[in-house]
Amino acid sequence: MSLSTRRQWAAAVCAAMIALSASAQEPAPAGEEPKPETPAPAAEAPPAPPKPKTPLGDPPLHRWGGLTIAVDAWGPELANTNYDVAVINDGGTYPRVLSMPNDAPTRLHWRAWYHLPKDMGSIRFEYDSMRDEEDIEVFDTGNFAYFELLTVPGFGGLSDNGLVDGLAASSTTKTREVRVEYERVAFESPRTRGSFHVGYRTIDHSREFEATYYSLLPPFPPFLPPNFPETYDPSPLFPVPDFARETSDFSGHGLGAGLDVEFKLHPRVSILAGLSLGAVRGSIDTRYQSLTNFYVLHVGDQIFYLDFQDVVDIINSDGPNNSPTDQIGQLSDASAVAFRDRSRMAYELDLSMGVQFKIWRSLAATVGLRELVYVDVASEARPGFHGELLEKNFTAGYEGYFFGLSYRF
Repeated sequence: MSLSTRRQWAAAVCAAMIALSASAQEPAPAGEEPKPETPAPAAEAPPAPPKPKTPLGDPPLHRWGGLTIAVDAWGPELANTNYDVAVINDGGTYPRVLSMPNDAPTRLHWRAWYHLPKDMGSIRFEYDSMRDEEDIEVFDTGNFAYFELLTVPGFGGLSDNGLVDGLAASSTTKTREVRVEYERVAFESPRTRGSFHVGYRTIDHSREFEATYYSLLPPFPPFLPPNFPETYDPSPLFPVPDFARETSDFSGHGLGAGLDVEFKLHPRVSILAGLSLGAVRGSIDTRYQSLTNFYVLHVGDQIFYLDFQDVVDIINSDGPNNSPTDQIGQLSDASAVAFRDRSRMAYELDLSMGVQFKIWRSLAATVGLRELVYVDVASEARPGFHGELLEKNFTAGYEGYFFGLSYRF
């Protein structure tokens, strides 16, 4: 193909391309409307975000601070009571001591925290009140196997040997404590949190113990000889019960400090441990009284001591012309001791450990064990067998499981 022919073909191709381009830009024929463009499908709305879960733990402080209320229900079982009523010698290998029973009534332990603004610590209020009341009765007619422990030795019992066949005793122990302390976080890590508290506390403790000892047998009317008239009143011959009572009242105030630690095992589960120590100075009142009875024979202005066997012999020797039974009577041997407003230093130990479960927001439940000890808050003073004064100090202890709820506002 010659060069001129090639040029003719190139010119034809260029003309064709120019014509096609011009036809594409020509307007649509009259009477025909352009077709509307199909809109793109609308995008689907994104799904709503999941509702956030209620956060666990304490909420942030308000401008005025914050408030936490906690209450524990626990059964404090009284320990170290020293409420011994009698010694039982019923023919066994060893004598046994009869003590007051010990129940654990449910009590409430209240706590409240006012959290200062700007994390400046907290003011902590705490209130405890324990009360234990017990009663015991033993009526073992004719079995003189119970030796009196609360009365002064000497004239107790039917035969003045301290042995009786019946008794009734009661005891009341009360303790009340109030604490006002400043608390602040001492250390904190992702797994551990500790806070200390220090401040003022008051303690009031009282104990009351009394017992009545009976000689129930023999009843005298069946043993009176037939020569006694039916109108004779044998009641002066009936043994008068022995009685003893002791009380102790302590009231004081002082200082204390403690440490609470939380070990976080899970976002909802923690182990709590608490220790509090206190020293309290106050005053104590101690009183004791004992009343025992014995038989005597009145002869004119003279009085002669009689044991029970002498009384039986005189009753059996009574006759129509001789009636010494009318001259038999009973006298009382009374003993009493009283100390008032004596200065006393007492000490306190409060130890607890439990497991806390976070329920909802700042609502938490705690289950644990608590030990509460008050050292030297009670005492007794009584005369001994030879007239000496016997003094003894007592420690009141409480132990029990607790269940508590707390909430932060």
